[in-house]
Amino acid sequence: MRTINSHNYRNYLILSLAISIGLIISACASGSEQVEPSSQLESSETPQASPPTSTPAPSIVEEAASPTPIPPTETLPAPTPTASPSGGLQQSGGLAAGEIHNLWVDAGGQLWVASEAGVLVFDDNEWEVRSSEPTDRILGADSDGSIWVIINDESAIGAYDSSGSWEIYGSEHGWTTPNEVEYLSPGYGDGLITDPQGGLWLATGRDDVRRFDPESQTWEVFQATDIGYNPVSGDDYQGHFLADVELSRSQKVWVGDCIGEGVDFKGQGIRWTDGESWFEAPDTLGECVQDIGIDSDGKMWVGAFDALLMYDPDAGNWTRYQLPSWDRRQLVTDITLDQSGNPWIEVMQYGGAGPLGALVRYHLMDDEWLKDYEGWFSSLAFGEGGVAWLCSEGSIYRLENGKIEEAGDIPGSECDIVVDGSGRVWVTNYADLWGLGP
Repeated sequence: MRTINSHNYRNYLILSLAISIGLIISACASGSEQVEPSSQLESSETPQASPPTSTPAPSIVEEAASPTPIPPTETLPAPTPTASPSGGLQQSGGLAAGEIHNLWVDAGGQLWVASEAGVLVFDDNEWEVRSSEPTDRILGADSDGSIWVIINDESAIGAYDSSGSWEIYGSEHGWTTPNEVEYLSPGYGDGLITDPQGGLWLATGRDDVRRFDPESQTWEVFQATDIGYNPVSGDDYQGHFLADVELSRSQKVWVGDCIGEGVDFKGQGIRWTDGESWFEAPDTLGECVQDIGIDSDGKMWVGAFDALLMYDPDAGNWTRYQLPSWDRRQLVTDITLDQSGNPWIEVMQYGGAGPLGALVRYHLMDDEWLKDYEGWFSSLAFGEGGVAWLCSEGSIYRLENGKIEEAGDIPGSECDIVVDGSGRVWVTNYADLWGLGP
């Protein structure tokens, strides 16, 4: 799951929406043409030079879900001010975090909060301050269990290790402040990966991915063109958004690319490396990839235009799961896998002059798309027994067995939601924090 629903990303997309509205006057009402991905199958993940474009290719596998149209599992209830099933949302006491930037739950089930006041952890029903540095984002944990965070307006990155000490990496360690976030950029990827050589990879959501070398204690920055993406130019060009990194079952590093161009998205798909050279995944060419996920069987799930793509390493081929029908182009912006490995996705449905027409959530169950939610940007997390928790536009919802019920509301229209190891649901509107449950 990438954190596409972050506070900053919403602000940039609101700006995008304003620009889109301004363009409607001169834009035609019809949607843009769909870009079809290459039909050539990536037969394996072993290093292989890209074939010439004239080489004929087999068709992509398409025997999977094409259930359109699909009705919603249940009509959403109208938001009400009454909180519900588990005793209601309770504002968290003892937290003086200032502006909250994001929430994260570690492998032990503890809640971490990144804020202007620093990094705080909820441990044994008490708040502990782990850092007083203003923290932009908690990125996640590496293979050694160190927690990495972005601090000081992205000018440095920090790692909190198991001994309870911090290491800060700035310009003297090769870390540079990423380019300014454009309004279409999805921001940092949703996790960190460690390659077979021990290097730590991070996607910035801007025009680069980064690798930390633990031996030299330095960061190396790879621009999009450094890993084989073609340069793009033009008055509307926002940049290559290298939005996510993932490690395949065969220990290859995958990078997803999406290009911001005015109020539109384009893309050059997936590139991957064996540690020495970079290769393209032909079936993803032309796709805007904003999220990549891997399930327990090693299947790689990739967001794309009008479809969710899946690479099966056992079969060595790709499957294209066509999205339920929509009048114009659609884009998968977020993938979250539940405990059974089923993908839950957020889809941006294009309007007349840009990508902000509507937003909808589906999940794939037994090769069938089920509609979960339609509204503004949302955040999704899973609790015990596969129960899904969703927050959007100030309302909290509980989804189970195809049914949805409202569990309470918070002030404001933005939110981030997580579930900790005790089953407690945490939600923030980026100013305050609430808990629901045990």
